[in-house]
Amino acid sequence: MIPGYTGGIEVLARSLLNTLIRVDATREYTVMLPSVARYDFDVGGRGNFHLQTCDGLGYYLPKLALVLKKNLLSKPSQNDDIWIQARRTDAQIALSPSGIIYPDLYPLKNLLILPDLQHEYLPELFYPEELENRRKYYAASFSHADHIITISEFTRQTLIERTGFPSERVTVAHLGVDPRFKDPLQPSKKVLKKYNLESGGYLFFPANTWHHKNHRNALQALHILREKYDLKPLLLCTGTPKEAHDDLIALSLQLGLQDQFLFLGYCSQDDLPALYHEAAALLFPSLFEGFGMPVVEAMSSGCPVICSNTTSLPEIGGEAVLFIDPQDPEMLAEAIYQVLMDAVLRHDLIQRGRQQAKKFSWLTFTSEVLRSLKRLDDGETGR
Repeated sequence: MIPGYTGGIEVLARSLLNTLIRVDATREYTVMLPSVARYDFDVGGRGNFHLQTCDGLGYYLPKLALVLKKNLLSKPSQNDDIWIQARRTDAQIALSPSGIIYPDLYPLKNLLILPDLQHEYLPELFYPEELENRRKYYAASFSHADHIITISEFTRQTLIERTGFPSERVTVAHLGVDPRFKDPLQPSKKVLKKYNLESGGYLFFPANTWHHKNHRNALQALHILREKYDLKPLLLCTGTPKEAHDDLIALSLQLGLQDQFLFLGYCSQDDLPALYHEAAALLFPSLFEGFGMPVVEAMSSGCPVICSNTTSLPEIGGEAVLFIDPQDPEMLAEAIYQVLMDAVLRHDLIQRGRQQAKKFSWLTFTSEVLRSLKRLDDGETGR
């Protein structure tokens, strides 16, 4: 839940918790979260929710005391760390929304939410040490998961295909979309003025600059659009700088696009609905997605969507988006040209997008989480 750190998983975790607080007044929850997010959730009147920070002195001092006890007084006990993490709260089930189950929680019943298995399909985009760690911790997590919720049918199929995880213990639950993307809290004119933008004068690409997000081909498409049609729309990017960031800055200079490439960094969630709504289109040429949150947010905001025709995105976009091959910048450039120049197409994409976005609800997603928790409560586990 650290802002800007994990991309869509932050949205998932925050939205799930907010919805649980709203709809479940009976089950007891102990929520481990970073101190920076401690006061972001209103649990007033909800005595069944107990928020605990997992950083700072209050978290680390008991662990330090345990280490000293292990080293100075006794042999290490396999369950001592569990006592600190879970047993003092009498936890029975661990709900992990990040795709990884923390080792201290292995002895509990475990419900795992799996965003994707990108590292198994695009291993070349990961540093060797990171790839090794991902494979290690994901495999361990799957072996300790009693049930897994995947956020798309695509992710469900990749999980079963690559790991052999029993299909009867995997459930699909699509993510939702925050209502503010339909009804922005911040007036659009105020947000445009804040960032010195013009309505319809930019293409929007909200994504941390990881390699798989494929900003590189978005820039290549912008270059083609300028050379072929003399069109020079601004590419507005938001998100946290990641591994591909320096290369993208260098490429924008190499292509002479420095005046058409604006990277705002991490933006307030309150500003995003207006940024979507006022954009000429959403560009999302991602190479791999377990769901594709920006696609749903854009559709809900009345923003035409141009996105990849691979992984989960056809499942999420349905017939409401303009699909392109993410490896083909020429095709992307042509799609941008069509949306910019064809008012009828643009209107059609907006209308179909709004209808498609209605299929995605955080209440529906959370209801599936609650059903899965009940199954584990009732002892339905294949482990």
